[in-house]
Amino acid sequence: MWFFRFLTSSIGKKWIMAVSGLLLLLFLFGHIAGNTTLYLGSAAFQDYAEQLHSHMLFLSIFKIGLFSLFVIHISTGLFLFYQNRKARPVPYRISVRVASNSIDDVCAKAIPGANGWISLPFAARTMPYSGLLILSFIIIHLFGFSFGPQDVPIAKTVITLLGSPGYGLLYIFSFSVVAIHIHHGIWSLLQTLGLSHPRYSSFIARMTTIVPIFFLIVAGGIPLLLIFGVEF
Repeated sequence: MWFFRFLTSSIGKKWIMAVSGLLLLLFLFGHIAGNTTLYLGSAAFQDYAEQLHSHMLFLSIFKIGLFSLFVIHISTGLFLFYQNRKARPVPYRISVRVASNSIDDVCAKAIPGANGWISLPFAARTMPYSGLLILSFIIIHLFGFSFGPQDVPIAKTVITLLGSPGYGLLYIFSFSVVAIHIHHGIWSLLQTLGLSHPRYSSFIARMTTIVPIFFLIVAGGIPLLLIFGVEF
């Protein structure tokens, strides 16, 4: 079947990464949008949480779909990383700094037969590692809320956790890693899906910086304010 052969090819795997990454990015938008209600006060956030949990069937289906997306995105990413390392076990020696975020474009600029190395942007070089750090934080994050006191309002649990310096700083650090990860991720998915064009390069470059910084400021601002004693 051609569709199965496409998905198991290198291009197909890149498409799987791009589509799953885009869907996870949309989830992140929605998740942060919901969390911003905390800026309006704990009562507003509690109302939002109760409205969300009043649709348990939808929420259960959504959780299963989200978990599947994470598994697909992470496993495909690690497999592609392994394939790339296996295909080029000896890195290039010549350091080349390029503006392109596409690994394919970078490799095309390598000197044939040169025994050297290519210097990729930091976000591109660290994608597998930042992804695993994000996964570790998600596990810690879910553990903190899943095993918290069930008779305590969720708004109070969130404020208590994010207001503690240790967890709050971990939250800010984790969203810094998320910002680095999606900085290159947006570039990569646009190129894979054929949505990038030299005419829009400057706009895309700005957006790949603005969007991650926006996520970091909005999400990281909550624990930062709580740590400094601001009450919601």
